[in-house]
Amino acid sequence: MVAEKPAQGIVFGGNQTISKERFRWSQWAKVFSGENLVRFIRGEGFPFFIEVADRSAINFMDGARLGIDEPTVLTQYINKIDELRLDAADADTKGDLFEHVLRQIKQAGELGQFRTPCHIIRAIVKMLDPRIGETIHLQSSPGTVGFLVVTYDHLRLAHSSEHAIETAEVDACPELGRRGKPLLRGHGDRLNLAQWQALQERTLFGNDVDPKMVRLATMNLTLRGLPDVRIQKRNVLTTTHDHEQKRERGLPVEGYHFCSG
Repeated sequence: MVAEKPAQGIVFGGNQTISKERFRWSQWAKVFSGENLVRFIRGEGFPFFIEVADRSAINFMDGARLGIDEPTVLTQYINKIDELRLDAADADTKGDLFEHVLRQIKQAGELGQFRTPCHIIRAIVKMLDPRIGETIHLQSSPGTVGFLVVTYDHLRLAHSSEHAIETAEVDACPELGRRGKPLLRGHGDRLNLAQWQALQERTLFGNDVDPKMVRLATMNLTLRGLPDVRIQKRNVLTTTHDHEQKRERGLPVEGYHFCSG
């Protein structure tokens, strides 16, 4: 059981307070290796990040476990990740990297879900042209929430001044020698605080019956700075929510502006 003491750190076992600074990547990734690394991640790292993820709308660490327990292999993985310098990357870059990894897993056949090509998603979102204050709901099987990510990017771009728009390279595939495509991405500098809160907390929603996909989708959104987006584990064909249940779950009581099934 992990309980937080805001002024000091977190408590393990009710009697040992550990500073949160200990769990910064820079504090442990180059310090631990081998068996010590396995013990640290399993015994301290996972409980800490489960507590952090619990602040998201859905805990993407729920049910997660350390699948790489061979000390040498785990050390090599950590060293490779450290070389990416993710601490210096922005939320868009980390999210794009996560989706790239998911594409590789899909191509390897480890994810059975169908994946809608990004250019089709972008075309659909452009035609729908959602506005701030409207709600978008992926009714079933949102997968890794590509539609929600593209909608988020679309709304930010629509509310960005010229100097807050940059060109990003997306959908690259170095393995096949394919370069990425240019994509305009905005920082949303014309959004006020209330609009940002509406976009991040009350605009994007989804359901999936597969708990693994709920975790992947929520992790993807959290990396992009959207930890409050609600992706529920739910079968929409067999369950319904009344108004009170919607209020309890932070869902729009009167329904959604855009809904895909």
